[in-house]
Amino acid sequence: MKRNDNRGFSLVELIIVITIMVIVLGMLGASLNFIGNSQARSLANSIKTAIGQTRIQTMGKYDSYLYIYRDPSDNKYYKKVWKRSNLGVLEAEDREVIGKQKPIVKYYIEGDASTEHLLDGSHGLLVKFDRTNGKEVEAVLPAGTYTDENGIDINTGIVGAEKKSVKCDKIVVSYSGKEYVITIVPATGKIHL
Repeated sequence: MKRNDNRGFSLVELIIVITIMVIVLGMLGASLNFIGNSQARSLANSIKTAIGQTRIQTMGKYDSYLYIYRDPSDNKYYKKVWKRSNLGVLEAEDREVIGKQKPIVKYYIEGDASTEHLLDGSHGLLVKFDRTNGKEVEAVLPAGTYTDENGIDINTGIVGAEKKSVKCDKIVVSYSGKEYVITIVPATGKIHL
């Protein structure tokens, strides 16, 4: 004679299953947070490198403008550089992806530490350095260069200051409470992360 034993789970088995599920969910949450933080760190490094390269190019062979923005169509962060050679010809490089959509990027203008400007897909950050001494300067991007690959006009994020670079002294890349701060000393052009 067969015996049917349909008692279900014991309390110990149920506690073990719930414990395993909690551990797996905790590991998943931690790994997703780690991925977001590593993307924020990578984006901060890319922004710092792009600003440094622009400064070096400006003091060397080219007079360069750097534009950092978030494309609303794919929510990725891009950089675009315009270079003017000694011959006076201004040429645009292709835009380049520098980061994914998870991190949030804010920047602050020299002398206005209380107002944050967000790279939100409608405005970006245009940065320019002085060719003679490497200081960060305000400059207007020359005519005919105001659109990106999608034909969208370039704005700096400052109301009424479209197509004009600003003296930015701090850029903050953040994700889930973790912040990476890039500081630019406008008087010298030095960049720190």
